[in-house]
Amino acid sequence: MKSFIVHSLRSSANLLIILCFIMSSVELKLRPDVIVHWENYHIRYFDTCVKETGVDPMIPRTMLRQINLPDEESFHCYLKCIFQYNHMLTPDGKDIDYDAFGADIHVTPEVLKVCRELGGTESEICRKTYLVAKCTIDDKVNSSGR
Repeated sequence: MKSFIVHSLRSSANLLIILCFIMSSVELKLRPDVIVHWENYHIRYFDTCVKETGVDPMIPRTMLRQINLPDEESFHCYLKCIFQYNHMLTPDGKDIDYDAFGADIHVTPEVLKVCRELGGTESEICRKTYLVAKCTIDDKVNSSGR
């Protein structure tokens, strides 16, 4: 009986060490304040946009915390939906309203210019919102010093 208890404790301790190692190796690539601020854009419309686009709900749930931005049509259209509900598209819905998008406190004019040029040649609005959002997020990750 004693050896069973010792073995169980040793197994539990090993499991705890493994879990601690995994948790410590997961590092946020964006500052927490940026994540919270940007998540507030999509959290209100999460259910609506998931339903409209058919995107796997885990993708938008983890996109900012894990920097998971798959180059998939359903995710592109999810971002377009988020842009639309946050009034970041032109009234006809065919382009990004860069003034509205650039009003975000985490998007500098320099980044906006670069990302606008990157998305400028794309005519399909779902893909364009993806390219611009990804460009903005990539810049924030690269400049966060993490």
